Amino acid sequence: MRPCHLLVFPLLSGLLPVHAHAAASLLVDDAGTTPEQQCQLETWYRPPTHGAELTAVGACTTHGNEWSFGASHLRQAGSLPWSLGLKRTLRGTDHAALQIAVAASWADDLHQAGAGALSLQVPVTVRMPPAGRLQLHGVLGWHHARGARGPEFGAGAELQASPQWSLLLEQARDSTRARRTQAGLRRYMRNDASIDLLVGRNHHDRTDRWLTLGLNLPLAR
Repeated sequence: MRPCHLLVFPLLSGLLPVHAHAAASLLVDDAGTTPEQQCQLETWYRPPTHGAELTAVGACTTHGNEWSFGASHLRQAGSLPWSLGLKRTLRGTDHAALQIAVAASWADDLHQAGAGALSLQVPVTVRMPPAGRLQLHGVLGWHHARGARGPEFGAGAELQASPQWSLLLEQARDSTRARRTQAGLRRYMRNDASIDLLVGRNHHDRTDRWLTLGLNLPLAR
């Protein structure tokens, strides 16, 4: 899971009228998990272009399994989606050249009975060089929900330009075949916390553009 984002529970492809997987404010998850016996909190806010969105997701890892729970408030849609996720890294550590994980999540909505959705994903991360400045992320998955089922995939890149800043770029296609792109900056702070600022667009809807402000916080157990 990316360095985290709490003020804000996870975007669920198919359930929410927006643009993310259980990875948080980013479209493409990486293959890492929260360190063993530690927790993290991911939060983000999107201003009201199509209705303000406030999301937060917390995750903890025990015995190699990362458990996460999150929820969102979508003001314009009057929607309160939530999700429960499980993720495990199968190969590699956070500093390995190649890292592979498997992830599953169940999502539903408190205001929309029967809107449950199941997602299965295989995230992959490649570091160039190992533990180097450039990280390439890819994900292949299957999403099953009422009215939207099928494969989903995406690719992203993270380039650490300096000790304080990284450049982010990614594109993903969900089970409805909608293709979305995001780009932005990550600012690293003390104690592994960070702030993300991202701009994104839906290639199938010119009016569907967004700005995301994310806060990533590690939590001690």
